[in-house]
Order: sequence, then structure tokens, then C-alpha cells
Amino acid sequence: MAEQNPGTDKAAKSTFSLLSLPPELWSHICRMAVPHDQVIDIQGLMSKQEVWNAIQQPPITRTCKTIREETIDMFYTNSFVFFDNDDEAYSGLFHWLGLITTNERMRKLLPKMVIRSRFYLKNPWCTEKCRASGICLEQVGEQDAEKCLLYKVVPVLTTVSL
Repeated sequence: MAEQNPGTDKAAKSTFSLLSLPPELWSHICRMAVPHDQVIDIQGLMSKQEVWNAIQQPPITRTCKTIREETIDMFYTNSFVFFDNDDEAYSGLFHWLGLITTNERMRKLLPKMVIRSRFYLKNPWCTEKCRASGICLEQVGEQDAEKCLLYKVVPVLTTVSL
């Protein structure tokens, strides 16, 4: 029978809470664990899994409410750039935007998203999906050499009736 190391067993059973650290230390760890102030490029021809991996919130944002509150704003300081390569590329994008815009806090954190599109103006389906997702696209540039336009994503203000 193999000899067991009592120190190893004790270490395996003990846990350590990130929140036990001084706040400035766990905040620093969170900043290191969350990509922020980056450009996240989402290509329309990426597989659904690749798109999901690019836009998915980092795992640390899902550990507990306190850490989520600390880290989610960092993640949404990224610029998300979506480039459609065909008029079918929007379904994953609108699904993601729909998830973001259903939560009031997330609407306020709506990413600095830029959509570079050849097809948006030619496709009324996109306008309808934008409206249904609670956003609109505002053109922010002229057509480039590849006949693409740039749009920024803007949340549509909702009105409350009394």
C-alpha cells in the first residue's frame, strides 16, 4: 500500500476564498482575469462556437455576485467589432444582443460595438431584429474600399406608461 502524505490530504480538503484577500488584491486579480479595453473581432464566417467563445463573459464573472459586480463592467469596456461576410451572419449577433438588452443593467453596459457591414441596409430583416432586440444601428462612417459601412450599436430608449 502506498504511503499517503497527510499534508497533501489536508491541502486538498481546504478551500480559500478570493474575497478573503484585501479588496485591492482581489480587484487586481479580477483585472488580470478579465480582458478589458481590447478590440474583440467577430467575423460573420466564424463558427457559432468561435463566435460564442469571443463574446462569452469570462468564467470569473460567474463565480459569485460580488465578483460579478466587480468584473462585468471591465468586460464591457471592450470594443466588439462584428463584420458580416454575408447576409446570414446576423443570427448569432442578434441572439447575443437580445440577451444583453433584456437586462436593464446590461443595456447600460451595452458594448462599444461596431458593426462593419456590406449587407445591413440591403436586408430589412436586420432592421426588424434590431428593433426587436431594443437597439438601432447608427451609421458612423462612409463606405470603405470594400463597400462596407460602419455602424455603432445604440440602445433604444424604452418608455414606461403609467
